[in-house]
Amino acid sequence: MTTRDTPALRAGVGAWTLVLVVPGLVASQWAAFQIAPRARLAFNALLLAAVLIVLIASRRALAARRLLLGAGLMVIGLVVLSLLANAVFEPQIALFGSLPYVFPVTAAATAVLWKAPETAIRVALRVVTVVMGLLAVAAVIQLVFGETGFAVTGQSLKYPRWYERGRATGLVVNPGRLAHIGLAGVALAPLAGRWRRPLTAAGAIAAAASGGRVVLISAVALALIALAARKWSGSRSLLIGAVSVAVLFAAVQLAVPAAREDLRDRMETTVDDAVTDVRVENISASLDLIRDKPLLGAGPGRFGSTTAFAAKSDLHDEYGLLDVRSPEFVESLRARGDFREIDVGVAQLDIGFLQVAAETGILGLVATAVFAGLIAVRAVKGRSLTALSLLVLLAIYTATGPGWVDISIAGTMLWWTGATIDRTRR
Repeated sequence: MTTRDTPALRAGVGAWTLVLVVPGLVASQWAAFQIAPRARLAFNALLLAAVLIVLIASRRALAARRLLLGAGLMVIGLVVLSLLANAVFEPQIALFGSLPYVFPVTAAATAVLWKAPETAIRVALRVVTVVMGLLAVAAVIQLVFGETGFAVTGQSLKYPRWYERGRATGLVVNPGRLAHIGLAGVALAPLAGRWRRPLTAAGAIAAAASGGRVVLISAVALALIALAARKWSGSRSLLIGAVSVAVLFAAVQLAVPAAREDLRDRMETTVDDAVTDVRVENISASLDLIRDKPLLGAGPGRFGSTTAFAAKSDLHDEYGLLDVRSPEFVESLRARGDFREIDVGVAQLDIGFLQVAAETGILGLVATAVFAGLIAVRAVKGRSLTALSLLVLLAIYTATGPGWVDISIAGTMLWWTGATIDRTRR
């Protein structure tokens, strides 16, 4: 490859990745449940390949980003140290266990180095608007028509039967993921020019229809960001989007009795059954492990991650970590007189920060936080409202779910973060 070819390759691969990452995320989420679970792996692999191509083509820009590079290498170095300290030598566990920690910093740093061209951002925002509109339309159909609406929009009617709970899934099977994508659309809307209003509306409808508690938390966070950055470009649009999410969420709760009952039940379970709640039990198990292995954790792929559950880590029995979808968990529910239907499969810790600390230790958690902090500082200095909003949303997703260590959502959001972080300067 000649020197002349490198910028063209970097621009082409980076631009196509930006354009296709959101529709690819949505398509892979649908296909993973409806066709084959490996669809998510395929999406992750393609995204990783694109990031590596752009990174290699951008290698000359590394010298100008030494602080960011150093922070990223610190995260990777601590992951390697954790692997060695815990003698994690099995290739499959080491590889798949490490990727959730290594990939986010690689994706974010590469997107910053790439410097997305304005044309690519504009085209990608139009594609995002169309995808968000499809999600919103599907979500409304599901809320209005229930089981029939889910069938018409090509969603699974197996457990969890979301149509009975008044929670829409759009086209991504899971209401939590619908909320994540919809809220990201609201964060991207201030950049969308004349597409701003339809993107805001579609994103707000999709998020509100999901019925998740994270929606309200995120709406408040976006509103606070907009108010704190009220002199930045797009802050008014972001504030309108945040308020729209909250208003539409309330409207869905009032209009759909099943959604209201589901939200109330989940709130009551959190408050009244905290002692027996699986999340509380898993937090306790994670804290016990962190106490025993504070610095470098149990090793990537060894505790709480999807890799650890797939490999049937012996640490889960040792520390009493429950798989929220395991037969053992179902049995514990039955013993407590809870006969709700629940699926069986591989799960992971519902709090990403705990997974990072449990598998890579406090040092790994600090290194990850330092890297994310540097990206946030760059966003603030560049007055990049969208980049800052996406980072805050990802932090919320990591406190309420896997977030940062979920390659699909983290890669998508961090690629957009890095691509838009210097847009105001340009």
